Amino acid sequence: MKIKVQKEALQSLLSKIQNIVERKTSMQVLVHVLMVAKDSKLQIYATNLEVSLTSSIDAEIIEPGTVAIHAKSFFDLVRELPSTELVLEKIENSWLKLKQGPNNYKIAGVDPSEYPVFPEFKKEGFHQVDPQSLGEMIQKTIYSVANDEARFHLNGVYFEIKDQLCKMVSTDGHRLSYIERKLEAQTGAEFSTGVIIPKKGILEIKKLVETGSENMGLLLDGAQIVVQSDETVLLIRLIEGKYPNFEELIPKPTTPTLKLTKEALGSSLKRVALLTNQTSMGVTFNLDSKKIELLSSGSELGQAKENVEGAYTGDSLSVGYNAKYILDVLSVLKEDQNLNIFIENESSPTLIQPDDDSSYSCVVMPMRV
Repeated sequence: MKIKVQKEALQSLLSKIQNIVERKTSMQVLVHVLMVAKDSKLQIYATNLEVSLTSSIDAEIIEPGTVAIHAKSFFDLVRELPSTELVLEKIENSWLKLKQGPNNYKIAGVDPSEYPVFPEFKKEGFHQVDPQSLGEMIQKTIYSVANDEARFHLNGVYFEIKDQLCKMVSTDGHRLSYIERKLEAQTGAEFSTGVIIPKKGILEIKKLVETGSENMGLLLDGAQIVVQSDETVLLIRLIEGKYPNFEELIPKPTTPTLKLTKEALGSSLKRVALLTNQTSMGVTFNLDSKKIELLSSGSELGQAKENVEGAYTGDSLSVGYNAKYILDVLSVLKEDQNLNIFIENESSPTLIQPDDDSSYSCVVMPMRV
């Protein structure tokens, strides 16, 4: 194999796989990237057996061939090189020689035949989605995905498309995030029964969205979801299991008991949380018609009390929350967002919604403080 390629294009290509390639694994071949040069393209393949990615760039093919080299070392080197043309050539012992002007580098590799067979996938039937809408939905659900070995089906985001309505849900048992967005009329198979996409796969979809591509297609192919964006194809092995009936977990009140702004609640809650037990981060909300008070106490670090501007219309109530769970919700909302918060009592789930978007719901369980 011998090719010529532009440095910036190669760097961008290799950056797509850095979070997929395993750093520590019993299968040492998985720390490598497979590169195939043919038909005026340099195609790369990477997998950790859960998430796989292939993508390509234009290249001048002097001699076609295949090489598998250490992915991180190669990327780190390319990133530090000047922005001029590179010559890549496979040499003895499956190593790769990189030449740029008078400078030469050799990167260790393995026999390409040792690399796992890349998963096969369908090439047609993709459901076209708006990348920006998908990115927003991921941002507003990814933070409440569980990390639970006993309940593995919670370690991902539930994803469903039915009747042109796209839904995403995540929960760790202490909180839940739900968002739905209407899709434009599109073609392709529907995910009407819903699937569970692992967190690592969701983060890779988010990276694809952030590249700024205007085209993105989704396809359900057996036990995997296929995501296509321009020259890049991402394959994610789905989590098996039945997702909880999330609709039963979301309260259905009609009138908010607490109305305030993200800025007011967020700034006060951040300060009060600094003086909480840093494990539980428990903060008490003391609520009545005259005041909205946040209180932290019982911590070796000290205690804090702040009044927050807003309106509360329910009975007098003291309810505790993990401050991080509330702050995570606020972190994905617009800076000038007004909030509607529905609190029934000190033990029932609390519902948080932006006042202008009831299709995004966040549920937080109270705690004893």
